[in-house]
Amino acid sequence: AFPKKLSAYMTFSNANRERVRDELIASGHDKPSIADIARAISVEWNAKTDEEKAVRAIDALVVERATRRERSRVRSRVETR
Repeated sequence: AFPKKLSAYMTFSNANRERVRDELIASGHDKPSIADIARAISVEWNAKTDEEKAVRAIDALVVERATRRERSRVRSRVETR
């Protein structure tokens, strides 16, 4: 199954998850939980301006369109078999 459309927040979250985890470890968290990482990402997201969030909305559309193109490629491969 193909992924559903990602929101601007999820695109931001996916792009920053590893960095946030590394920052939490560097700041003294021995092994940050998924909840710790999600909380830190949420704080960063909520501090963004509407303009910064709009950039992530555009990123989400780009990802969605790339996913659509991949669907077309997969369908054409299946139809040619």
